[in-house]
Amino acid sequence: MFNREVSDTQAIHYVEGICNAMASPYTIFNLTVQLTVSASTYHYVAGDCLNLNSLLVKMDGALRYVKRQGGGRIQEVMNI
Repeated sequence: MFNREVSDTQAIHYVEGICNAMASPYTIFNLTVQLTVSASTYHYVAGDCLNLNSLLVKMDGALRYVKRQGGGRIQEVMNI
């Protein structure tokens, strides 16, 4: 979640960087592991949602949708 100080383009750029870092291969006990990462973003504007729970439910739904579609991408949440 980002506030109005961060543009939609900047938010996606930040999230892509986080996803790329998390998806980088790493080694545990001599075994190299690489994961896929899915994310959801929402550009919060004051008064957009009734409460935090409704926002989290919407973002969780977006993540579940991405994972059902194969994962490994970012889903922007719209219209809370």
